[in-house]
Amino acid sequence: MKRVVGLLLCGWSWLVSADCPTYRDLTVVRAEPALTWVEREIGRCADDPTTTGLYGGLLLRDGQVGAALIWLEKSLMLLPEQPGVAADYALALARVGESDASSALAQQVLSRNDVPEGLEGLLDDLVRASFWEQGVQLSVGIGVSDNILFEPDLQSLELTFGDDGRAQVPLADPSAPTTRGLIQQSAQWSGRFSRGETEILPNVGLSVRRADSAALADYQSLSGELWLRQGPSALGVGLTDVASGGNQDREGWFVGYDRVMARTNACEFSGKVQYQELSYNESIYDSSITALAGDGVCVEGWEFKAEMSRNQAINDRAGGDKSALVLAVSKTWSMQSGSVQVAGRVTEELDAETYSDFLARGASRKINTYRVAAAWEVPLNARWTVSSQVTHLRQTSNINLFNASGSEIVINMIYTR
Repeated sequence: MKRVVGLLLCGWSWLVSADCPTYRDLTVVRAEPALTWVEREIGRCADDPTTTGLYGGLLLRDGQVGAALIWLEKSLMLLPEQPGVAADYALALARVGESDASSALAQQVLSRNDVPEGLEGLLDDLVRASFWEQGVQLSVGIGVSDNILFEPDLQSLELTFGDDGRAQVPLADPSAPTTRGLIQQSAQWSGRFSRGETEILPNVGLSVRRADSAALADYQSLSGELWLRQGPSALGVGLTDVASGGNQDREGWFVGYDRVMARTNACEFSGKVQYQELSYNESIYDSSITALAGDGVCVEGWEFKAEMSRNQAINDRAGGDKSALVLAVSKTWSMQSGSVQVAGRVTEELDAETYSDFLARGASRKINTYRVAAAWEVPLNARWTVSSQVTHLRQTSNINLFNASGSEIVINMIYTR
């Protein structure tokens, strides 16, 4: 893909605006990646068809397909007669499942008499619009956590009685955060079969995490998904199986519907609805979850997410049903050495019933969770990437039994094929 996009970027270099980046400028030796350079200039050249097309092609080569679509489409709106940009746009459409639109656009480009010879075979594949792709990603990492079990720092528990009675009860076994090393591995296989506007997208993943001298923090997760996409809409099903060192072993399944709702010059928005059932080894925790979510992928590496869900207790669980609201945002920067992503997530959960008559005077439990993370990925070659990630998690509640915080740092070696 990188070689093909490189050919597209260099294949047509006409329509030049003074001082704005052009395809010809890619041949100039610079001390920074081309994407970083063009990204810095795009603000003042956002209405230049050549620069916007160049930026979209570089984003496509970098794997940022959603953002690439936005800038390539803008470039073609500014000036439709750009066969190189049109070819890039056809490739990007194919990557997001718009096979019919990709095929039609590729056919238009092939009808010209100035198509570089090296691209004809690829565009012929897009015209046929029926192919199978698959990929594997393996990861192994080591790290350290300053609260491996995510426990509260608690020496006593406050019990409440009536309107004003309270008592501090010392815990026979006080709770305190524990620092431990950890090792984690993961393997993921994904496939894609497309024909016309139809795509079949299977995915299987396995994750294993082990903590030093803290077996309760160990877990193993196996999951599988299958999505059927038709144009902007997709229907999916999935299974999960989680084995943990504590009492939270569970199995689950889900069915979901996803649809691209709108595209603007800056963002692509999608909506999703999902129903899930979870069965635990201790059936008191069994539940069903209905969730409604919205996502936005915008230019310059921005991503947004909002989700509302209802977790219904199947059995007589403490606190009964619960509702949750999630807001998340992330930003990715292309650097001279790899990329950096910073992400934040806020979750609010509220029980429908009293958790305990003797805690917080019988008030419904409310939990707020704040998560911030930063990750730096540096490609070593075409297959190998090293990643370092720092995460901080803080949980607060009106019941101090659920107040906790912790941080961890993990360094991963990632292999992609």
